[in-house]
Amino acid sequence: MAAEKLTRGRFAQIIIMLTLLITAFIWRTMAYKEQGNVECELKPSCTFNVKNSSINAVLEGSKLVVEKPTGNWQLTSENSQLKVESKEKSWEVELSSKEDLELTLQDLEEAKIIGVKFRL
Repeated sequence: MAAEKLTRGRFAQIIIMLTLLITAFIWRTMAYKEQGNVECELKPSCTFNVKNSSINAVLEGSKLVVEKPTGNWQLTSENSQLKVESKEKSWEVELSSKEDLELTLQDLEEAKIIGVKFRL
């Protein structure tokens, strides 16, 4: 490809694109909010705060019972062996072993995701 003379129009296009890209990266950096992570040590219960709600988690035998906060929340696990059962006022997770587990608490109204690590 032969070298061509840089025209004013092409130069303006390059400057505008660079300005847009820099603005987008700065905006994304300023608007970024780190995902919250909570650690909860079950001995036999623990309490943690999420979005002005106090959530209590209790270890009952081989079951983990987590209170539902006010609002539209969902508790999930990436581990397919863990089944999260939703009750009216709580979630119940049947534990197959005494290993630490990580669950994801998601606010469905604001798309806010919080990772919760339960230490057994």
